[in-house]
Amino acid sequence: MPHFFATDLVGVALAFLLGIPLILLPGYGIGWTLNLFEFRALPANTRLSLSTVIGLSLVPILLFIPFRFASARSTWVVVALLIILGILSCARSRWSLQARSISRRTQIASLVWVILCLGLMLDLTVDSRLYPSTVFVDTSFRSQVISALADATHLPPSSFFYSPGHPETLRYHYIYFLIPALTVKAGHGLIPASMALVGLSLWTGLALLCVVSAVIRFFWTFPDCERATTIAWVLLGVGGLDLLFSGSEILLRALHGQFIFTGPDVGSERC
Repeated sequence: MPHFFATDLVGVALAFLLGIPLILLPGYGIGWTLNLFEFRALPANTRLSLSTVIGLSLVPILLFIPFRFASARSTWVVVALLIILGILSCARSRWSLQARSISRRTQIASLVWVILCLGLMLDLTVDSRLYPSTVFVDTSFRSQVISALADATHLPPSSFFYSPGHPETLRYHYIYFLIPALTVKAGHGLIPASMALVGLSLWTGLALLCVVSAVIRFFWTFPDCERATTIAWVLLGVGGLDLLFSGSEILLRALHGQFIFTGPDVGSERC
């Protein structure tokens, strides 16, 4: 029987790769067609960066409309049209994308995010010990919402937020989680909902880095945009310094062979 951690990594990798046709290509097609922020004149690296942001911002909305007012099958038609739009836009673009042109700060920031995301969201076993994800309470709930969306024929599906015959507030779960729901369907059993959520989280973190870079590039004027972006990325971690307290608590529990999941107020208890 394959090790479950390796199975999870395969599921995450597949979910992340499916983000290319579900997020990146549609975002590129929309950006090129609408020429957002002078999209067609931008360098290739910047176009790809914006494509991630555009894809995660607009694609869920474009999927929600047919899912809500037609059926789940109609969303695949929209996905197919968006992919075709992205491919045609890529074919019309001039490409000079080179790995060497990606700055060292971008490579480091992306790698740090991937390590943090996988380290916090995946369960880990060492010998015979299980170290569950520190965010499994949140991910288990959202994974069930994704599963409900993947099995639904139209919105709203049966979930924690739906009470038949009663009006309900439209929440982001019904919109943003449509992408991992389609990922689950496209995976044909190879990608569980929990791993589809991790794949979406990876794309979301990368998109956040791209948003910061885009805001500095298009809306602010700095003598050195590269330096300003680096500082802004570092400041993203200021609000999460409680990780130091949580990490020390997790390490202490692990050394004593205890259940390592920590409470949400560990940081405040240590301060």
